Amino acid sequence: MAFYKQAGDILEKLEKGTGTIKSLVLADKVVDKKRTYALIVETLKYKEAIASIIKSSDLLKHEKKIRPSVATVLVYDLLFGRGIGAGGTFKPCIMRHKARLQAELAKLKIKRRVKDNVDLIPDRIRNAIVLPRYIRVNTLKTSVDVVVKHFEGKGFTFLQGPDDGSSTPRGKTLWRDKHIPEILVLPPNIDLHDDLLLQNDIEAIHTNFLDVNPSDPKYRKVQCILLDPSCSGSGIVGRMDHLVADEQESETSELNETARARILSLAAFQRSAIVHAFKFPSVRKVVYSTCSKHREENEDVVKAILEEQDLFGLVGRESVLPEWERRGVGEDQWGLMRTTELTPHSANSVVRTDPEHDAVIGFFVALFEKKRS
Repeated sequence: MAFYKQAGDILEKLEKGTGTIKSLVLADKVVDKKRTYALIVETLKYKEAIASIIKSSDLLKHEKKIRPSVATVLVYDLLFGRGIGAGGTFKPCIMRHKARLQAELAKLKIKRRVKDNVDLIPDRIRNAIVLPRYIRVNTLKTSVDVVVKHFEGKGFTFLQGPDDGSSTPRGKTLWRDKHIPEILVLPPNIDLHDDLLLQNDIEAIHTNFLDVNPSDPKYRKVQCILLDPSCSGSGIVGRMDHLVADEQESETSELNETARARILSLAAFQRSAIVHAFKFPSVRKVVYSTCSKHREENEDVVKAILEEQDLFGLVGRESVLPEWERRGVGEDQWGLMRTTELTPHSANSVVRTDPEHDAVIGFFVALFEKKRS
């Protein structure tokens, strides 16, 4: 009983947007995390079909003590899973409606003209973008060969590249990224959290970058700055986002006034951060990046920076991932607000990524370099 109640609680929190599948399942109070995770993920795939079956069967009218979220996970296990396990008092409440629920499932499949249960999963879920996992090898600490052998020792097979044109490894395979040789590409479902080889030794300075004094002696030798300021995160594709996204959501939907104001506010902060980075006395190069798909945070920020100062310019494509085809936009091709274009040279100097075509999250990168005096 507690198992299904906890699963129902998680579904309710996901509905309210108060957490992710992973964070909610990994909470301390969740006892059987692996089983709960599997139940939540599979239930979400069939959620629309289950809601229709529960409604047409009048289940909640007859079983008023069962919350809708708990009924949802119970009906999943009965109709699509391996059957209801130790459901306590919930189990008999559902089992006495088993015949009716099965009949409503059959009716739904006839109505939608499908043969198999899996065909009831919405296309937006079945065809969702699932990205591979990436590992950047710190060559100051180790080598790509050492990391590859580490994974081979765990049963992985190292391939020179995809043998079927796929951008995502399957099973226990991995390969080297064709654009950045220090990056390894692994399957989406691999768990790397307990891997001692893959630890983060970076020291973080927890402060607002704008509050850092460029004249501080400890920064006098800083020549390069990797600037990844706060952004809208609109390019991020989570591994389970497609399961909790609203059916009406669209990547290219127009921004409402509140969202537009937030993006313009972020863009103003991003411009300030770049200008601040230019103030460090020895800095030669500044990399600006966002995980946003919005032009206002990307090309428009770059254009404004180029127009308001003359000390730094953009490094050309020949030195910035020259083989990467997707560059900056010169016209509004994202379904967002139209703005003044970057020059063709500047647009070609920056880099964009697209989850649907590049097997990575939506990202933007520009490289500024101090001009020779």
